[in-house]
Amino acid sequence: MDIKNIQKKLEKIVLSYGKLALDSQESNSIIRYSPNICTDIDVKIEQQFSEWVSHNFPDYSLIMEESSDLKDSRYTWVLDAIDGSKYYIKGVPLWTVTAALLEDGQPIIGVVYQPQSKMLFSASKNNGAFLNGKKIICQHNLQDSENEQISVDLTFGSKNYKQYAGYVSTLLDELHQKFYRVRSFGCGSLSLCWLSVGMFSAYMAPLLKPEKYIDIAAGLLIATESGLRVQKKPNKQFPEVTTILVDLR
Repeated sequence: MDIKNIQKKLEKIVLSYGKLALDSQESNSIIRYSPNICTDIDVKIEQQFSEWVSHNFPDYSLIMEESSDLKDSRYTWVLDAIDGSKYYIKGVPLWTVTAALLEDGQPIIGVVYQPQSKMLFSASKNNGAFLNGKKIICQHNLQDSENEQISVDLTFGSKNYKQYAGYVSTLLDELHQKFYRVRSFGCGSLSLCWLSVGMFSAYMAPLLKPEKYIDIAAGLLIATESGLRVQKKPNKQFPEVTTILVDLR
């Protein structure tokens, strides 16, 4: 597998999807609100990506939010056509197009693009992480966590609030005592990319459900390749979810 060549091709198509989404932001149509917002642009991007995968990697599995094609393969393509759909439909520039290639469940190629800021993050396993073609060098200077910020991705809605309320309240109290600021942007892929270039000192997804992994797979690889540490732990209180913490090694 020519991993660098595939990475370059993925960058080009993710850029094209980002342009399509941005050009259509004011004219998109909402197909569904629940359980997750889906627009006609999500569907269009997924269709194009499915065709690309089918033509170039016919034996690989494919997982997307609206459809999947699972095969007996070590390799799986994942795509979140618009990570941050709620922001997208409101015109808030906190959404991305994100895609990754997994080998045995672990990302080996990942691309995240934020069209308004024109920030293209990209990484492949053991080849480093890049922002707009320039290699990312981890420049965190975590001398005192009381002056640092953590981005917390709370991936649950009001329907699950009572189930997780006590746990989240305790967790946030602990984080507020440790960090200067606790932020929650609601776009995990972008938070991880911003972390990789030093905008935060840590990232946490305390209640990550398996189906939400596609949102952050590329971002996790970018963070790892920029020099950060990714820790995945079972949540002892809620076995249906995983806790992910990304910070300095």
